Amino acid sequence: MNKKTVFILVVVVIIVGALAWRWRESIFPVGKNSASNIVFEKQSSTEPCPGAGECFQNVRLYNSGRLVVEGPKGTGEGVVSASTVDGVKQIIRDENLLDRECPFEVIVGLSTTYKLNLEGKTRELKYPACNDQLVKIDSLLRFPIETYAQDNL
Repeated sequence: MNKKTVFILVVVVIIVGALAWRWRESIFPVGKNSASNIVFEKQSSTEPCPGAGECFQNVRLYNSGRLVVEGPKGTGEGVVSASTVDGVKQIIRDENLLDRECPFEVIVGLSTTYKLNLEGKTRELKYPACNDQLVKIDSLLRFPIETYAQDNL
């Protein structure tokens, strides 16, 4: 084989390989809803719980807009707008929640843990650390959380 034929074969193999890789990602999305794609997570519980059962709520917001709300009676799920996801990200940036100093005190009977993940940085905060800033995210997500939790939690 001459050099021109080898060169053409190499280019064709590279193009076919790239197309196959792209096709695989479109059929089997890699990590679209994996933990690394969670922008905001909130796990809260109270003790003692009034009535019988458990008192907890877990909320996860993914980059894709997927919102999962879990409680003692089940799981609610839906999708929020891209502007809502962007709003959460903007609050994290504007309030410097990944780096700012956030002291906290243990509050008996109430446990809330926030996990933030943005641009390769992660941070875990325990209530009441940075509460004045985190309540802005809670407010932004309040209606979608109530909507998706309504029938299931």
